Amino acid sequence: MRLNSLFASLLVLGSLGVAAEAQAQGVALSFSGQRSTRVARSVAQRLDRAGHQIVSADAEGDSPEEIAQSAGADLVVEAIIRRRGGAWRARVRVSDAAGTEIDTTAARARGLGGLGAQLARRIDAILQRAEPAAPPGPRRRVVVGDFEGPGGARVRNQIVRALARTDLDLVPRDDLAAAGDALGVDIETPEGLVTAAREMEVAAYVVGRNDRAGRRWTSEVEVRNGADGRVVDSFTFRGSSLGRLVASARRGTSAVERAVGQTSAPPPEESRPEPEPEPEPERPTGPIAEGVADDAGEQAYNALDISVGLHLFSRKLRYNDDLYGLLREYTLDLGPALLFRGRWYPVAHFSDMFLAHVGFDFRYERAFGIDSTRADGETFPTSSRAWYVGMRGRVPYGRQEFSFGLGYGLHNFVIEAAGPSQPGRLNIPQVPGVTYRFVKMQLEARLAPIAGLRVIGRAAYLILLDLGGVEEEIWFPRSNAGGVETELLLGWSFDAGFEVRLGWNMRRYFFSMNPEPGDPFIAGGALDQYFGYSLELAYRY
Repeated sequence: MRLNSLFASLLVLGSLGVAAEAQAQGVALSFSGQRSTRVARSVAQRLDRAGHQIVSADAEGDSPEEIAQSAGADLVVEAIIRRRGGAWRARVRVSDAAGTEIDTTAARARGLGGLGAQLARRIDAILQRAEPAAPPGPRRRVVVGDFEGPGGARVRNQIVRALARTDLDLVPRDDLAAAGDALGVDIETPEGLVTAAREMEVAAYVVGRNDRAGRRWTSEVEVRNGADGRVVDSFTFRGSSLGRLVASARRGTSAVERAVGQTSAPPPEESRPEPEPEPEPERPTGPIAEGVADDAGEQAYNALDISVGLHLFSRKLRYNDDLYGLLREYTLDLGPALLFRGRWYPVAHFSDMFLAHVGFDFRYERAFGIDSTRADGETFPTSSRAWYVGMRGRVPYGRQEFSFGLGYGLHNFVIEAAGPSQPGRLNIPQVPGVTYRFVKMQLEARLAPIAGLRVIGRAAYLILLDLGGVEEEIWFPRSNAGGVETELLLGWSFDAGFEVRLGWNMRRYFFSMNPEPGDPFIAGGALDQYFGYSLELAYRY
C-alpha cells in the first residue's frame, strides 16, 4: 500500500509540473547461455552508469510478460549468449511489459568484455528510443577546438558533423578564443577556459591531437567541462591509414556526444556561489566511452595480402648408405627464381564475422637462368618450379595473428639430357628428376612487436603423394618420403599498405628407399634440401 501511495503521489506531482524530468522506466535483464551471468552483470553496470534504472540483472520467466511482472519492470531485455568460431555472440530482444517487441539487435566480440561493451551500447540506444524523453531545456553550447597533427582537420570535421546533428548549439572556436583574449586568459588552461566559457555560456570544449608512427595513425580526443575546466572524458581512435582513422572517429562520435552531455556551463559571475573545497570527482567512464577502443580500434588483420619478389635458393641432394657407391650427389650453390604469392579473405572486405577469417592461399615460383654442370664439364639444362593453393583460417589476437593452412601443391626440379645421344658421350645427368606432389599442413604466426615492423614465422609438414622420377624402376621404385618447411620473414611497412619483406626459408624432403636385392642402386635413404633467401614487395589491404 505504501508503494502504491508513493507512486500515486509521484504521478500527481508530475501532472502538476513539480518533477523536472520524466522518470526512467525500470529495465529487467534476462540473459541465458554461456557465461550469461557475467555478461549480464557487465551490461547492467554500464546501463546503470548511463542513467537507466536496472531493477533486475537476472530476471526469470517464460515470456516477457512474466519477466516484467516478476521483476516489476517496464522494459525487458532478453539475450542469448553463445561462443562460435572463436568469438562470443549475442542475440538480443527488447520488449515492453505487455510482451510487445520494441527492437532486436546482435553483437559479436572476441572477448566477454568487448561483448558486454557492445551490448551495452546497442541496448542503451534502444532504451533511449523506448523511454520517455525529458522535457526540452536550454541548448547546451559546445566549442570544437583545433585538432593538431597530421589529418587533424578531417577528424575534427567528423566530430563537428556528428554534434551538428544533435540539439547542441555549436559555437565557433574563434569566438571563444576572442573572449579569452578580451579577458586576458588562455582558453587552453583550465582557469582560462572557465573564465571564457562563463562569458560565452559554453558547457563543453572538445580538442584533439593526431599522431602518426609508420602506418599507425592515432587521434586523442578530450572533452573538457566548461564549468571547471577539467577533462570529462578522453578517447583514442586508431587506424592503419588516415582514411581508416577518420572512419574510426566517425564510429566513435556517439561516445563524444555522451561525454558532452555530462558537461555544464559555469554559473554567471553575479550568482556564482562561494567556492567550497570538494574532493576530486571520479572521472566518468560511461559504457559508450569504455567501448570505443573495442569498436573503433585498428584491425590487426587484412582482407588481401599479395607479394612479388626474388627468391635465391640452393639445393643439396645426398644419399645415405650408398652400398655400391654409384649414386651421384647433386649441389646447386645458388639459383634465382621469381616468386608470387598471396592470401585473400573475401568476406573481410565487408564484415568481421567468422567467415571474414577464412580465406585462400596461393603461391607460384619459377626458377630462371640455371644450368647443372658435371665434373667433366658437361652442362645440362635445368628447370624448377613450384605452386600451391589452399585454404586458411586465422585467429586475430590484438595486433597479432595466428593461422592454420591446408592445401595441395607441386614442386619439381628436373635436370634434362645434354643434347642428343652420341657414341662415347654420356648425355644423361645420372640424377633423378623429382616432381613432388603433396598436401601441406601449415601453422603461421604474424607478430607486430613495434609499429611498422612485422615478423612472420611459418612451419609446415608435407604429406607426399608422388615423388616423380625417384619412384621409377631405374631408381627406387619402393621409396617413400615426407617433407617439412620453415620460413621466417621480417617486414617493414610503408604508407598506402606497402611492405618490404626479407626472408629465409628451408624445405627438406627425407627418403626411405626400401631397396631389395637385384635393384640397380642400393641406398638406405636420402635428403633433398633447399635453402633460400627472398626479397619481396608486398601490398596489404
